[in-house]
Amino acid sequence: PHYERIRTLADTAGSAIRFHALVDGKHLDELYARSDIQIIPQASRTSEGSLPSKLPNLMAAGVPVFVISDFGSELASLVKQARAGHTVFVWDAANLVDEFEHLRSLLKKEPREARRKRLRHFVETHFSVQNVVDEILRHR
Repeated sequence: PHYERIRTLADTAGSAIRFHALVDGKHLDELYARSDIQIIPQASRTSEGSLPSKLPNLMAAGVPVFVISDFGSELASLVKQARAGHTVFVWDAANLVDEFEHLRSLLKKEPREARRKRLRHFVETHFSVQNVVDEILRHR
């Protein structure tokens, strides 16, 4: 119900928020280049063992993320560790707006190209095949 309500509001004239249908893989680079922020929502109590596959690609492109997730989720931890955006843990509309605006104000402090370089390095070191294998072996 939240999605449709937000989409209806965003479709009004003058809104800076754009919703897209599923984007063909060959157009993702363009979408990321045009994105100021990408929103990654996770339904409550679904974060355990779940990590959105688009996260490394967004990070490598330097696109900040606004995450709505469970407290203590792996997604929230990675976003915080990488300084890749901002995470909130409640679906309260007023809080979401305030936190989103907070993220927007933080983004003005780092040029996009600097963010892209920093996050690309994070992706290369944390999402490499070797790192994934090392993590699996460490936790067996």
